[in-house]
Amino acid sequence: RDQKVKRYSVLKFYKIKWNIIKEGGWHFSYLMNPNQISQKIKSFGHAEYNQKRFTDTKIIQDKINKGIDLFDREQKYQKVKLDTSFPKVIFEDKNKFKEWIL
Repeated sequence: RDQKVKRYSVLKFYKIKWNIIKEGGWHFSYLMNPNQISQKIKSFGHAEYNQKRFTDTKIIQDKINKGIDLFDREQKYQKVKLDTSFPKVIFEDKNKFKEWIL
């Protein structure tokens, strides 16, 4: 995230030194209940998703239950056991995240 890229011409692009961290991030943007997810979708900049098939809370809950992607992408989701590969903050305050830890 903190990588600063200056404007280089295409010819100088090879000089940029990238710091790539494999498996270096987590994304918990939709770790919320169906009502909250619906509100988030209705309020963000991608207006193309502000449709009933993406914002209806019953449809959202059904997709969550089935492990289907909320935006109809070809991704499947499954429950995984909490282990040490998750961020340390989750282990330090499991009670804060108890609604999401199964």
